[in-house]
Amino acid sequence: WLGDSTQELHGHLEILPEASLAAIEQACRRACADNHGPFTHVHILAHGLDAPAPGTREMRHYLALCPSDGSGKPDPIDGQRLARALRPLTTAREKLAVVTLASCDSGRAGSMIIGGANTAHELHSSGIPFVVASQFPLSYGGSVRLIQELYDCLLRGDDPIGAAQHVRQAVSN
Repeated sequence: WLGDSTQELHGHLEILPEASLAAIEQACRRACADNHGPFTHVHILAHGLDAPAPGTREMRHYLALCPSDGSGKPDPIDGQRLARALRPLTTAREKLAVVTLASCDSGRAGSMIIGGANTAHELHSSGIPFVVASQFPLSYGGSVRLIQELYDCLLRGDDPIGAAQHVRQAVSN
């Protein structure tokens, strides 16, 4: 997909396999301190997890990140916690422009009873201008296609709304 630009692109990427929320926050803090500056685009590939919202029996959807405590149990992460980790410093808040969530149902509307519509909405409400997430189950092939199409458009300088529409059409075919 990336062709000859793969080597050049890897100099601009930080990959966190099996990341915890703490590892994501540490990477974002490091990015703010290094010569390249804070992250402008973040892509998260994670499983989704349905669990009761705190203090209720009402189910809501979370991202299932690796635990920071070594317990082995997935850590259910909502958009508010993720937003704090992605933007730990003022410079990160000013620069982070795009977050993509390659996770089943991360854009699905939640319960009308409990707060927090969904992970994507919470990220967007925290001030991240452009959040892309799936309202439906997302296959591995679908997540690859989503990223190929989206980042081809964004790195070409296309309008983000047009890019989102293009991706929706490409993934549904």
